[in-house]
Amino acid sequence: MEEKKACLQTALRSLTRKMSSELEMIEKLQKWTYSQEAIDATISELKRLRYLDDTRFIHALAEELYTYKKYGPIRVKQALVRKHFPSSLIDQAMDEHGDPDRDRENALYWGEKKMRALTNKERPKQIRSLQQHLYTKGFTPNTVRMVVQKLIFDKSEDE
Repeated sequence: MEEKKACLQTALRSLTRKMSSELEMIEKLQKWTYSQEAIDATISELKRLRYLDDTRFIHALAEELYTYKKYGPIRVKQALVRKHFPSSLIDQAMDEHGDPDRDRENALYWGEKKMRALTNKERPKQIRSLQQHLYTKGFTPNTVRMVVQKLIFDKSEDE
């Protein structure tokens, strides 16, 4: 009984600092060498209290990555996979939170920011650097092409 209380206290302390998926919480508690019985009891209690809810967590995380970090869909999906969520939940979150208009806005945000650092570079260097930067932020090839077209080629026609 005492071990179960300690296990629950450890889990609650961890959740006050950072939300976790169910699998992450199990791994954390196993590192503390709690028994499987105590871990199972803690996980079921956290679920009952709705402190541990993978569905709610994955949707909140996906929205945060799209809105505040301004990542593209590939990077968002990678982040969700790294959290060890089930693929069915990942697909559901990607479908619900994916928005091509927001992807273009986010890509333009990163593209404009990168172009400020590339103003004195030659055009081929600008293109390569901009493409690489957008790919690392998780944007699809079509979105990257659109942003490069808009920021490099359309801009040079205006000048």
